[in-house]
Amino acid sequence: MSKRSLFVVVLVVAGASLAVFLSSSEPSERAPDSERLQSPTEFEAAVLEWFAAHSNDVALAAQLAHVRVQERQHTGVGCYSRFAVPADAPVSTRPYASHGPLEGPNFKSPTLKYGGGTLLWFVAGHAETLEIYTYDDVFPADHADLGAFELWSTDEDAK
Repeated sequence: MSKRSLFVVVLVVAGASLAVFLSSSEPSERAPDSERLQSPTEFEAAVLEWFAAHSNDVALAAQLAHVRVQERQHTGVGCYSRFAVPADAPVSTRPYASHGPLEGPNFKSPTLKYGGGTLLWFVAGHAETLEIYTYDDVFPADHADLGAFELWSTDEDAK
């Protein structure tokens, strides 16, 4: 049950008083950060698995195995998924980990006419943001709306 508080502010102006009643809920108990974190979507998880498999970076693979999503910012033509990486995760020392981005797979989807691409951005050797973008179409806010997607590398021919 929510507790409520009532505050009364009395203003005295030129001998007249005015009472202002302010009602406020007790400060809500916020969920700890770990409870607000989300699991990657099926699409994000597939892209992160691709990065882990194709980077030959053991530290990055260890980070991505335990990554959680802090927030998603949809841009209309893509999405930025900002991650929480465990504090004890190993730090990548690869060149991209200090300045990024690391180019990821392209993707096809029956929802998108031209498909799209991905980039992984880093801060101090940790994966920080997955950037997903389309080549022309509107990117769905719900990744499940991509349907049966296919990932492919830029050095592979799209089938």
